[in-house]
Amino acid sequence: MKRRVNILSFFPIVFLIISTISGCGKKHVDQRVTLWRLDKNPYGTWVAYNNLSQIFPEATIQTNTQSPNPFKLYEAVEESFSSSGGSSGTVTIIITPQLRPDVHEWVALFNKVRRGEHVFISALDIDRTVIDSLSLVTSAMSPELFLLIDSLEVSVFEPEFGEEYVFSYPGRNGERWIESLDSNYTNILGKNDYGMANYVRWNFESGGSLSLHLVPMAFTNYFLLHKNNLRYYDMVLSHLPKRTRLVVWDDYFRNHTRGAVKDFSRLQVILSHQSLRWAFFVVLLIFALLYLFESKRRQALIPVISRHRNTSLDFVRTVGALYFQKKDNKNLAQKIIAHFLERVRTKYNISTTTLDEE
Repeated sequence: MKRRVNILSFFPIVFLIISTISGCGKKHVDQRVTLWRLDKNPYGTWVAYNNLSQIFPEATIQTNTQSPNPFKLYEAVEESFSSSGGSSGTVTIIITPQLRPDVHEWVALFNKVRRGEHVFISALDIDRTVIDSLSLVTSAMSPELFLLIDSLEVSVFEPEFGEEYVFSYPGRNGERWIESLDSNYTNILGKNDYGMANYVRWNFESGGSLSLHLVPMAFTNYFLLHKNNLRYYDMVLSHLPKRTRLVVWDDYFRNHTRGAVKDFSRLQVILSHQSLRWAFFVVLLIFALLYLFESKRRQALIPVISRHRNTSLDFVRTVGALYFQKKDNKNLAQKIIAHFLERVRTKYNISTTTLDEE
């Protein structure tokens, strides 16, 4: 009965595995907006990241997962480029679902610009303190609501002649725009389909610049691979100096929230994909059930105890076979007589010293 219960308890596991395998066999379009440079799903940024070498052919492409406070990770590299003569400053590209730096991190980014570097930021959700520090008023509607809207249309000004080019795609919207800005210091480089600015830039006396882009969905794989939209990406980044020797793709803010930083681990990569995530949890469940059933105390096996054998009988058979093989019948007869007389003396108390008729 217990064995039958244990077998029945594994049926849910088998059913779960079959359901998972059958679910993984169906092709579903991944609708998650990750903006992750390693994701090839529609709303990852694999195409954007791998196209950097085409836009900046002379630059070294690096990634960063460290906080910009203090931002010393690439200073030594940039100094080596500067000493060789041909560097126009480092370009830092930040494409993230949300940008929520603390005060020190935001000041560190500004210090990069004051040193003559260029910082490009594109995010769905930007912290209010960042927006206020730039003297901007953005749309109040949450970009998460716009993600439910299909189709997006954006425009960008070509940097050399200032002509405006329009691009669109039928995917998620997620846009945000600027309703008010200081035109004395802010340059408008792109707009949405309503003519509202969504891509602006501030130039500094040091030669550095800060660019803010509010529609990161325009950098997703789906958008860039739709028709000729890859040209939009080229034109947006063409406002940055092409002779840059170092381009840093910043991954820090993608997994950063104020007061906590998530680790860039292999487990995070597994959990970020639906099929791998289901397989991971199924394996954990199987191991948990195996541990639950196998950890129960089992009764020790009772060894089989055989009956005691009559070794005397074995001895008699062995001795008899020995005498039989030697054919020493006289000696055997004498031992049998002696054994018989010993039996008479011990059992009947009769003396056998004199053997007569009585």
